[in-house]
Amino acid sequence: MVVEAAETGPPPGTRVLIFGGYGVSMNGTWADRVLARPDDLFPLGNVLSDAEAGGFPLVGFTAYFALTLAGRLQPGQSVLVPAVGGGVGNAGVQIARALGAAKVITTAGSSEKAVQ
Repeated sequence: MVVEAAETGPPPGTRVLIFGGYGVSMNGTWADRVLARPDDLFPLGNVLSDAEAGGFPLVGFTAYFALTLAGRLQPGQSVLVPAVGGGVGNAGVQIARALGAAKVITTAGSSEKAVQ
């Protein structure tokens, strides 16, 4: 939650998500308070619970880094996203679509997981 705001950041009282390592020391993200750049804060509103907000960077960044840094996905390309029934696979499908993948091919360990 924002306690003291910068001129360009979210106002005090706003629930935010901060991505550690992007303007914040990885050693400081477990602290009660951190100093962060406004550009590193993402207002949450009431969309995500605290637990969901805490888990989002783990699966979201893993999928994003796999697609962009390791896979170098470009718009119009096809991509295989394994384990679509899990968090990283599910996020990978959404991120691949947002990045403009022409075709997103998935795998799952069971038909129940594939239907999600």
